[in-house]
Amino acid sequence: MVPEEMAVVPQPEAGRRIRAARAYRGLSSVGELAAKTGRGLKATKLYALERGEQPLRRPDALAIAEACMVPVAFFEVDFSRLGELVDRDPAVTFEQELRDADEPSGPPADSNGEDGPPQAGEAPR
Repeated sequence: MVPEEMAVVPQPEAGRRIRAARAYRGLSSVGELAAKTGRGLKATKLYALERGEQPLRRPDALAIAEACMVPVAFFEVDFSRLGELVDRDPAVTFEQELRDADEPSGPPADSNGEDGPPQAGEAPR
């Protein structure tokens, strides 16, 4: 999670992403984006953000993401790591990865440090 007072992505990347999100939503000007935010973001501030003159903060990123109908992650994800995400097996969901990370590997050891009771045909330990 990104603390609210921190910049989301550094400039000038944040400005490029704002322009891309605005284009995705079909908004041709920062004035149109300002009107869509409805959160007190004025066109002058949005213009400064797009030009890289101010850092993009999380509250502003949230407002812009909502207005442009993109996930706020669009302003938070390090796109240089996209290759890692794309290379993953699409059949493996994020929830499966989390479960796999939480599960210990291998069979659980009993209180004596052994792997459990002997299997059929196996000599007792």
